[in-house]
Amino acid sequence: VEYARERRIRIVPEFDIPGHTTSWLVGYPHLASAPEVYKIERGWGVFKPTMDPSRETTFEFLDAFFNETTSLFPDKYFHIGGDEVEGSQWTRSNLIQTWKTQLSLSTNHDIQRYFTRRVQQLLSKYNRFIVGWDEILSAVESNSSSVIQSWRDRRSLIPTVHNGQGAILSFQFYLDGLDPAGTHYSVNPMKGIKWLFNKQQTIQVFGGEA
Repeated sequence: VEYARERRIRIVPEFDIPGHTTSWLVGYPHLASAPEVYKIERGWGVFKPTMDPSRETTFEFLDAFFNETTSLFPDKYFHIGGDEVEGSQWTRSNLIQTWKTQLSLSTNHDIQRYFTRRVQQLLSKYNRFIVGWDEILSAVESNSSSVIQSWRDRRSLIPTVHNGQGAILSFQFYLDGLDPAGTHYSVNPMKGIKWLFNKQQTIQVFGGEA
């Protein structure tokens, strides 16, 4: 990390939560939303294992984890993922459904919004701003210095900027698609939408990330 800093390269850690967490749950099954024996996934895709947002022990664990990782990564941004939460474990858990009713949460999207805001509060203790995939856009508070990374399309850049967040475009920058290099170099995050932003808002679009 220090080697990169000396060369003006910023290292932003990413730990995807509450979905894409099978590997976490292999070692820490008590964080899971369903009591199962978890194994490392050997393929890729959207999987069911999801952290349990109804237990305070989940957030106590994350707090301790953030305390350790923020000491290793000094950058002010911390990527929490937030994409592709499958949600069936939440739906099938009687405990989580009871908890959801007690908090007047209606949908799994509401649950993820709750989870994201709790995580945002935890990271603020360590003076960190969250970065997350575009699924968490509605969860972050306006003008909160958070950053939304758009991977599904470029349209989410517009509400992201108007909501006061920073924006990064990853749509059309996926190198595993094996497209010619010129395809990626030709992508302009501001193409077709720049006229929707004032001068200050254009600064909020940080650029693209492969």
